[in-house]
Amino acid sequence: MNMDNNGTICNLCGKEALLIEKSYQGYVENSFYKIYFCSNCNVSFVPINEDVEIIYDLIYRYAEKVNGYNRYYRYLNTVKNEKDPLEYLASSEETYWVVKDALSKIEKEKKDIEIIEIGSGFGYLTYALNKDGYNTLGMDISQRAVEKAIQQFGSYYICADVNEYSKSTPKQYDVAILTEVIEHIEKPVEFLRSVSSMLKKEGKIVISTPNKTIFSDDIIWNTDSPPIHLWWFSKKSMLQIGGLLDMKVEFTDFTNYYKSREVFASLAPYKPKPHFNSKGILINPQDEIPIPYTNPIKAFFKKNKTLLYIVRKIKFGKYFYKFGKAGPFLGVIFEKNTIEANI
Repeated sequence: MNMDNNGTICNLCGKEALLIEKSYQGYVENSFYKIYFCSNCNVSFVPINEDVEIIYDLIYRYAEKVNGYNRYYRYLNTVKNEKDPLEYLASSEETYWVVKDALSKIEKEKKDIEIIEIGSGFGYLTYALNKDGYNTLGMDISQRAVEKAIQQFGSYYICADVNEYSKSTPKQYDVAILTEVIEHIEKPVEFLRSVSSMLKKEGKIVISTPNKTIFSDDIIWNTDSPPIHLWWFSKKSMLQIGGLLDMKVEFTDFTNYYKSREVFASLAPYKPKPHFNSKGILINPQDEIPIPYTNPIKAFFKKNKTLLYIVRKIKFGKYFYKFGKAGPFLGVIFEKNTIEANI
């Protein structure tokens, strides 16, 4: 781990966090950031002192081609064609399976569950939840995203800031959903406290976020580049947040999700690449159409998964991981009025 003697105070636990990277390549070319690591709550974070609204505007403007965000654009255009939109999203990737799994455990009729999705983006999950019988409001701070969602799906959405909305609305919700949102927030505890204030007694906050837990300590950062992602959370850091909020913490068990999906991955370090240049032009835009396996060697290994596993295990060693109970995302459920914690 690239480390020096500089440090700062961890915004989660208040302990000393060490500087582990002085100049990490950011989302925009020629922008660099400091990364800190707190061993006490196993979290990595990036302090920022800038307005990132311009970068988010670029992402939404070019979402169809931005690597990582292009899948959101695909869901925007395909979810309405699905007979069961929520099942379609849940079976597509872990972050939405977290939501469906959490909601399936609530012992109330769907029509009686009031949900707010915070950071609803292009709106397809809010749409899918409403189609499945849940009364769901989508909220996003991006006017561009909200307008796109309303145009595509109808009037399920509002453009608002959580902190301001929580102070101005008397409405209380059973569930707040945040899929891949919390890692973008500069002050996550204060943010979640505002979210919690909008919940009914025993209300729940359902979160999905990239999972630091499965990575070794010598991995500096393996999530979106700053200042888009400002945090990289682990189970331990989520328990820390739960304690600060006086909320029960439960984690999603992905065993059933991966039961029919044999998924392996390298958790080795990688070198970040910028997404935009300094003029706001997208670098190396991505296409949604997957590249076919035309290489006969690759095709052979793809069909022989056991052999592929052995080859990758030899190549990546300790950085190789088979997903099961845990995966690349954390599913976290915070529940009001208790401080018990179950891992």
